[in-house]
Amino acid sequence: MTVHKLKDGTCVISNDNIYLPGYYENKKAAEFAFKISDDAKQDLQDAAYFTGNRVIAWQDIKDYRARYE
Repeated sequence: MTVHKLKDGTCVISNDNIYLPGYYENKKAAEFAFKISDDAKQDLQDAAYFTGNRVIAWQDIKDYRARYE
């Protein structure tokens, strides 16, 4: 599992050279995303696009885990 930092400071993640859903606000959030399922990552990405934010925060992942896992 790898975190890739982008020029704007956000991060994306991959596993076995396959990019996983989501743009994360920072490395902390990206690393936390490895603790949730790929379906959860997709749900969070969809929610981020729906709200117009486009970036998944550490708190978003924490809230998702509290509600659904």
